[in-house]
Amino acid sequence: MKAAKKTWRKRLSKWWHGEFKTYDTPGVFGFYMERHWTATAARRVASFYIRHWQWVWSTLIALAALVVSLKLT
Repeated sequence: MKAAKKTWRKRLSKWWHGEFKTYDTPGVFGFYMERHWTATAARRVASFYIRHWQWVWSTLIALAALVVSLKLT
């Protein structure tokens, strides 16, 4: 069971952080980070939430109150 958790954590870490790749162009030395497109999307959603959490929660609470008020009438 513990071995399965380690591989799961490693896979999740590899997905989130990505892999270092070298440039394929001759004469160019350097590295870049290659991430899966879903990891990039998840990072953007998390970044958006961290920057705007106040109005996200306010909007969700207001929408929930609207739904409740419409169901009560």
